[in-house]
Amino acid sequence: MKRFEKNQKTKKTIIKSIIRTVIMALTLTTLLTACAGNEAREAKAKELLSEKYGKQFEISEIYRQGLTLPYFEAWAYDTENPDLVFSVTVDLEGEGFSDTYVQKCVCSKISDSVSMHLDDFPGTFFVNTETQGMQPYADNPNIDVKGYWELNSDNQFVISVFSVPETSDIRMVYQSLNDILSDISYLDAKVNFYIVDNESLQKVQDYFETYDKSYMDFEKEALKYAQVQLTYQNGTLITSADEFEKEVGAAL
Repeated sequence: MKRFEKNQKTKKTIIKSIIRTVIMALTLTTLLTACAGNEAREAKAKELLSEKYGKQFEISEIYRQGLTLPYFEAWAYDTENPDLVFSVTVDLEGEGFSDTYVQKCVCSKISDSVSMHLDDFPGTFFVNTETQGMQPYADNPNIDVKGYWELNSDNQFVISVFSVPETSDIRMVYQSLNDILSDISYLDAKVNFYIVDNESLQKVQDYFETYDKSYMDFEKEALKYAQVQLTYQNGTLITSADEFEKEVGAAL
């Protein structure tokens, strides 16, 4: 009887060992298949982007795919400008795909224009620009801001200025924001101004080097910062100094 029980235990141990081995093998096979699948998808996305724009691209992450999805979505960047991250959606069955590369290039130009007019800002800052709503088709990443705007003058942009002022003089900060849209006064743009600390400013920069736009998790985080939405008319700031001080003055 004891020998029988011992044999039964031995058989159970062997069976468990076999099951564990099979599970490990299946898991490894799945991982290898997924890796191979991702490599093929990344190669396809890079090839399509390179054919369209005549540049070299890299895929930083495939962030959406699935057995039931006929497409995948990924974050990509131009190897000459790795900080400019954009999204690409690729059809698995054919050669169809879409991307946000051109609009991200335009947004980058807007951010550069705003930054140039913040030369006298008393502190450090980071500017990010995003599009809102449906965007016109454009395949020239060298298109200027006005040329892109003329494709659809109803285009809306959200410009976010994250700052770490080095002064408590609220009027000085206010004055430095007066003409930041002077070169792009034709745009329909909302300008959100934030006062943050150095650590938060770094987090913001790191975030936009990973994602091509703000998402709910980021927007929830941004609510913690002192902020005000600035109103401009024909490129001139019309939000009053008193309103500006009321919204963000306490943060200085």
